Amino acid sequence: MSGPPPPAYAFSREGTAALRRLRGRRLLAAFDFDGTLAPIALRPEQVITPPGTRAALDRLRGWCTTAVISGRSREDVISRLGVTVDYAVGNHGVDGLPGAEREAAECVAVSQGWLAQLRSGEALRALDPGLLLEDKGVSLSVHYRQARDAGRAVASLPAVFAGLEPAPRIVTGKMVFNLLPPAAADKGTAMLRLLELSRAEAGLYVGDDVTDEDVFCLHQPDLLTVRVGRDDSSHARLYLRAPSEVARLIDALIGELAAARARGAALRTG
Repeated sequence: MSGPPPPAYAFSREGTAALRRLRGRRLLAAFDFDGTLAPIALRPEQVITPPGTRAALDRLRGWCTTAVISGRSREDVISRLGVTVDYAVGNHGVDGLPGAEREAAECVAVSQGWLAQLRSGEALRALDPGLLLEDKGVSLSVHYRQARDAGRAVASLPAVFAGLEPAPRIVTGKMVFNLLPPAAADKGTAMLRLLELSRAEAGLYVGDDVTDEDVFCLHQPDLLTVRVGRDDSSHARLYLRAPSEVARLIDALIGELAAARARGAALRTG
C-alpha cells in the first residue's frame, strides 16, 4: 500500500494556490505551540513565542477565528503565547475543549493516580536522573532530552508505562513520551469540535509532531494542513522548513483574506 503523497512547500506555486482557496470563507486557523509557534528549547519552561510570530498571530485574529491546540496544559500555553486567541486547548485536545469538561475531570483523576504509582517521578529518576516528569493536570509527559543515556531510556520506559493502571495511551513526540488517559480526546477530535463551534466553512491547521497527525489524517476537503519540518510520511498537505516561517505563512494568509475582502467590497460598490 502506498503512503500519502509528499507534502508541497507552503510557498511553492501549489502551496500558494492551496492558501488562496481559503479566500472568502469563514475560517478557523489553529496552531500547535511547541515546534510550531515557538521553537523547541532544552527544557519546556524555556519556550516562549518569538515576537514576530506573536505579532503575526495577533494580526490574524482580526481576520478569522484563531486557536491553539497544544500538548501543554491550557494555562501553561496561554501564559507562553503572549497574545489572545479565540480558543486555547491543552493536553492534546481535552484541556479546555468546550463540551469536554466531564472527560477532563476523569483525566485529572487518572493522571493523579499515575503520579502516585510513579511516586511523583522517583521511579523515573532511579532509571535515569535526567528524566523529567511533567504533570500537566489531565495528562503526564516524560521528557528524556536531558537523559544521561537517551537510548536506554527509550528502550526501558515502555516497560515502566506498561505497569500503570489504567493503561495509558502513549503518544511519542520530540524527546518525550506523552501519557494520555483513555478518556482523553486527541487533536483531531478537538479540531473538529472547534470547526463546529466557530461555524467555520474552512480550516487551517499547522503543527510539527506525531500528535498533530491526528489532525493531518482528517483529510477533510475544506481543511488545509501544514507541517513544520518536511516529512514525506506525514499526511499534511503542505510543509514549512522551520518555525521561523510560521509568521510568514500567517501574513500570506492575511494577504489572501484581505484580497477577498477588498474584492467583496468592490463588487458591492461597483
